[in-house]
Amino acid sequence: MTSLPPEALCAFPPVGGRHPWPGRASSTVALAWVRAAIGRYRVPQGSLLVGLALLWAGASWAADPAELARGKELFTKIQPACAVCHTLQAAGAEGQVGPVLDELKPDAGRVLRALKAGIGVMPSYAERMSEKDMLAVAQFVAHATGAAK
Repeated sequence: MTSLPPEALCAFPPVGGRHPWPGRASSTVALAWVRAAIGRYRVPQGSLLVGLALLWAGASWAADPAELARGKELFTKIQPACAVCHTLQAAGAEGQVGPVLDELKPDAGRVLRALKAGIGVMPSYAERMSEKDMLAVAQFVAHATGAAK
């Protein structure tokens, strides 16, 4: 299998030494990049789709206001609620057990991994929440803490 060359890592030319990807990309551009990478570089679809899901989870441009609202609701209402342990100002949560998310500022990928596998005393939510619900919570936390910017 051919590995991805450096030019495949960014769909845009550098501007002032920086690539505007992903902050200024649209989901249409991202999807076109994925299709081109699958065809041109023979990248397994599964690995690209997982990577793209995490990219979208951490990118502020992918956060739909309705999904953020749903993520906030899940953060406060899923059992056991994230808000019971974690402090997060945007959710009105003042938990005393887990890390203060406003200070930790985890990106969506980190939140998603913690939800899926659990971490420390935090339980896994893999059997309590769908992938879509976990992604909504991850996007909400990343957006609320500023990690998605």
